[in-house]
Amino acid sequence: MFYKKLKNNIDIYATTAANPDESSYACYYDKKRQTYLGDVYSVKWMENSDAVDLTKETLMKQFQIVKEETNTSHVMQYGDMDYVNNDLDEFQGDGMGSVSGKSPEEYRGEQITDAIPSPDVELNILHHRLKDSASLAERREIAREIEELLKEYE
Repeated sequence: MFYKKLKNNIDIYATTAANPDESSYACYYDKKRQTYLGDVYSVKWMENSDAVDLTKETLMKQFQIVKEETNTSHVMQYGDMDYVNNDLDEFQGDGMGSVSGKSPEEYRGEQITDAIPSPDVELNILHHRLKDSASLAERREIAREIEELLKEYE
């Protein structure tokens, strides 16, 4: 999205879930809603932001932690790197600076075990629905949908 587009002198800093040649990975399948609730990168970013002391972690440190914990794609950063040494509390929170969180050195996120490539989300949701379906008619309809989707992949 930002590759070769976001200039480095316009006061914008951005990170992305993946490099331009790959997709992100969906995670946290919710059976009730029959969808994935996040992707690995955004979940890791939010978990880190929720857990750390925003006055002690910089944008660069957060980028490094989230990049290390996102083991399903290549997290990238773009734009104006002049901001990377600024603390997170300048951009997140209430501006008062949360001091109740962990230091960046103490933080380690939870392992995500159900990550799947984003292009496969629709097919995986159908497989979950098929597995959870109680009705033969519904299973047949879902199997037909899976068959149609697989034809599109060919």
